[in-house]
Amino acid sequence: MYPKEQPQAMRKTLAAGALAAIAASLALVSTGVASASPSPDMSGKAFSVVQAALKAAGLTPVVSTTVGDKLPQSDCLVVRQQNSDTVPFGTKQYQIKQNNVVLLSLNCNPGTISSGSA
Repeated sequence: MYPKEQPQAMRKTLAAGALAAIAASLALVSTGVASASPSPDMSGKAFSVVQAALKAAGLTPVVSTTVGDKLPQSDCLVVRQQNSDTVPFGTKQYQIKQNNVVLLSLNCNPGTISSGSA
C-alpha cells in the first residue's frame, strides 16, 4: 500500500507538469504573433492614404471589414488594423500567402472622416 503523502505528491507533480505544458504552449503561440511583420499605425486616416503608405513600406493592405456604404472605399476611415500571415477567408485561389499582410477595418459612413493627411 502507498503512504498517504504519495497521492498528494503525485498531484503536485502532475499540476507542475500541466503548468509547464501550458507555459510552453503560450511561448509557442506568442512567437507566432511576434513573427508578423510590424506595420505603422494608420488608424484614423483615409483608406487611400493608408493603402499608399503600407504599400510603400512593402506591406499588402487587405480590407477585412467594412461598415457603411455611403462613401467610396478610398475615402473610408481606417478604424482598425491587424498584421496577418494569411487572409483566411474565401477560396484558396484568393488567399494571400504572405508574411506582410495587414488587415484593415473601414468605416464608410459620412461624418467620421478626418483630414486623411499623412
